[in-house]
Amino acid sequence: MGRPYLLYRYQLLVEDEELEAQAQLVAIKELQGQFFPSGPKAARDNLFDTILMRPRSFKLDDEDATQVFTWSVGNSIHARIRVTYDKKQDDLNRQLQADNDSIKYSDFVAVPSVGVFAVDDRSGEEFMGGSAAAHRFRALFRQIDEAEAVVTPAADHEDFQRALKRWKVTTFSFTIKPFNPHPPSDLAKKLGEELRKRQVKRAHGEWQAEENKGLKPDDEMKAIVDLAEAGYGQNELHPVPKTPS
Repeated sequence: MGRPYLLYRYQLLVEDEELEAQAQLVAIKELQGQFFPSGPKAARDNLFDTILMRPRSFKLDDEDATQVFTWSVGNSIHARIRVTYDKKQDDLNRQLQADNDSIKYSDFVAVPSVGVFAVDDRSGEEFMGGSAAAHRFRALFRQIDEAEAVVTPAADHEDFQRALKRWKVTTFSFTIKPFNPHPPSDLAKKLGEELRKRQVKRAHGEWQAEENKGLKPDDEMKAIVDLAEAGYGQNELHPVPKTPS
């Protein structure tokens, strides 16, 4: 089963100049292994709890030999809640325990040539979740002098098409409803009319690719994305990296 990933557009800049791919890798490697604050409040509280780890580079086995970067972002836990059961009182006891060694983390896969990265969206005891990891990466990169990281969620059809060239999209899930009153595109209009004919108020779905394969976009998928972008629903993409050369 593939990991869930979130897609983001990104730009890495120093002194307002966007970094080329190799300069991005050099900058990311400069941050490796050091703990930094996750934002202004953490800096004021002298809380150094965010770290960049395992920066790597490889090339995909495609016609362009596309360069790909990977890295991980982690945050220190510092303390965890231990819950025990009191049988006599039939109650739960919660105790805060120090844990200065453990971290949560998420993995990143970036394709600098298209300015998009995917971040592991698992969460729980071991993983921090994609959104939190993207925020912490942005804060990390800003630790470089005169540096800025522009990170924005990417989930439109154009991003989807670009992602399919670089990643295998294993799952496409959606919730949509017919447009009212204006269709965002001809494809969305056709799909909305079909939903009305079937007397569908709201449609839910999830498409999963065959094992070791990626989904291929078609007109129905484009119509679903168009409806979601226009406010008539939501969609989510789960890409996984293609096998490197």
